[in-house]
Amino acid sequence: MTLKRYELQGEHFRTTLQDSSGCWIDVSRATKQELEQLHTRYGVPQQFLSYALDPNEKPRVQEAGDYTLYVLQASHAKEGSTPFDTVPLAIIHSPQSIITVCEHLHTVLLDLKTGRLRDTSTEKPLAFILHILLRVAQRYVRDVQHISGKVEELEERLEQSTHNHELLTLMRLQKSLVYFKTALKANARLLTMLKRREEKLNDQEKDLLEEISVESEQAQDMVEIELSVLGNIMSAFGSVVSNNVNTVVRLLTVVTVLLAIPTWMTGLFGMNLTVPGQHQPWMFAVVVLLNITAVVLLWWTLRRRKWL
Repeated sequence: MTLKRYELQGEHFRTTLQDSSGCWIDVSRATKQELEQLHTRYGVPQQFLSYALDPNEKPRVQEAGDYTLYVLQASHAKEGSTPFDTVPLAIIHSPQSIITVCEHLHTVLLDLKTGRLRDTSTEKPLAFILHILLRVAQRYVRDVQHISGKVEELEERLEQSTHNHELLTLMRLQKSLVYFKTALKANARLLTMLKRREEKLNDQEKDLLEEISVESEQAQDMVEIELSVLGNIMSAFGSVVSNNVNTVVRLLTVVTVLLAIPTWMTGLFGMNLTVPGQHQPWMFAVVVLLNITAVVLLWWTLRRRKWL
């Protein structure tokens, strides 16, 4: 288990060994057994901790005594067949600290640790949590932009493609976008729950919540656009590949026909029959010239008929 405690020193979080009040506790790559230890040490409800290990956990806000749980789905780059996936990220607001639990070492939490997120402080717990939600929404936008760039690269390669590699890559990108669409829709329900408590928020928290809504809507719109573009590209992909294959087959057919002419002529003059001028020294040059002339005339005819 990667359990670390952080205190804000200046504008950056620094690791600390003390369980000081207001610290941030990050738990990454945790197992169920290790979460049990976290439950007994910090008094967090065990059901809260188990939610972070469920990949299908729905985003929501839930309270139990003095503890408040925020669950959301965050985008996650990974290695393998699907370039992007979504993972649950649990944020627990306890009386003493803020605890984040994620099955993976997420980039949003790394941004917090490295000071890439400004104006974040655990002294204002709800603002701190909203900053994380905002970063998650911004991460969706960046990942969709990355997918969009990949799609543009594949579009250029599709013009000359005769294989299925590009199609399989597009299918994987489409799968990632479907994950994003489902997660953003679920996260929207979490934002709705937070807006119901808007009267309890201060001006800074209201501004953050509004910014999160804007970023989330932007990400949703971008996902819808990319899914539409991908659908059109994949529909046309079969025709593009078929046309490319036909072009290759046509070229090979023309080459075969052109090569058949010198093969036929050399076969004719190579038979054990008497051929006029066969003993003349200039006869070889005549045969070569006839071959070249016939091939050129056939090539010109095919070009004129736009078969090449």
